[in-house]
Amino acid sequence: TGYFEDVGTYLMGPVKVITRTKEYLSEEYKVRVTNRQNMMSDDPSKNLNKMVFGIIQKSKNEIYEGEPLVVEGKVYSQVEILQVEDYSSFTFDGPAETKSLVASNQVSSAYEVINGKNLQTFKIGKTLIFPERIGDYSIKPFQTIIVYNDRRRIFPERLKVVSNQANVVVKPLPAGTPKHFIDAVGEFNVSANIANRYIDQGK
Repeated sequence: TGYFEDVGTYLMGPVKVITRTKEYLSEEYKVRVTNRQNMMSDDPSKNLNKMVFGIIQKSKNEIYEGEPLVVEGKVYSQVEILQVEDYSSFTFDGPAETKSLVASNQVSSAYEVINGKNLQTFKIGKTLIFPERIGDYSIKPFQTIIVYNDRRRIFPERLKVVSNQANVVVKPLPAGTPKHFIDAVGEFNVSANIANRYIDQGK
């Protein structure tokens, strides 16, 4: 058993069995691997047919040029997760500046009730993204491997989790921007303080 990592056409077989008197060959099979079809919903309640699934969460579906976007992965599990391994982050499909807000190996676990089912959840890979151009963009799925406790087996099992693909629209700034606009979009708080209000003359 296994899985194909790349798109393409693969030939499997033939299997050869040699006896003292004869050689036997099995049939050959061609396997065509196509691009993954994103069947995962961004609504957790629609993915409950899966034992474990991942969803990309984002702060907004539409932003203005220059406005930051907060993106984070979230995994839902109907089994007990023991360990998270080999996390591969989501990627923004366009020119952008990104900054990780947490270490990729840090996860915060919690429990959520969805449609009457108690699911273990954890968040991973929180990232700040500044798209550099207007347009429609996709956020490619994140991947990770989890080790989980299967009550039917003696030893823990491993499972590869691939999230959904998310989309975001980057809109041009509205007309009428102020004269001294510096291309910063969002809400800002600015403050200043002085470390020492009293100094000696000459310092």
